[in-house]
Amino acid sequence: MAKHDWFEDVKLFTEQLVRVRSISPSAEEIDVARKVLSLLGEGGLDALYTAHGLDVIEGDLYGRCNAYAFLRGQSQKTLVLLGHMDTVPVSDYASLAPWALEPQELAKYKDQLV
Repeated sequence: MAKHDWFEDVKLFTEQLVRVRSISPSAEEIDVARKVLSLLGEGGLDALYTAHGLDVIEGDLYGRCNAYAFLRGQSQKTLVLLGHMDTVPVSDYASLAPWALEPQELAKYKDQLV
């Protein structure tokens, strides 16, 4: 099966997001929200949005927030895409923990992963 034209872009975006340390719960989670917002605006896309930014979660002990971008289409229907952005601690990787946020480096050790 041939890879689609968008495959490399999706892979690149995924690798960039995985590299962001965003262990939950922590204030680091805002970093991944910022990265999502940055990716949503790449290539001038931010000029197409009706609104975009970071929405603070009121009362959150860590000051976390959600990234959002609104794009008006031609239909009256609304499509909402949601994602889960935080990660668990990397201690499960044991000796491979230094590479847990580096997918290409971690792949070199695939035979050691359980």
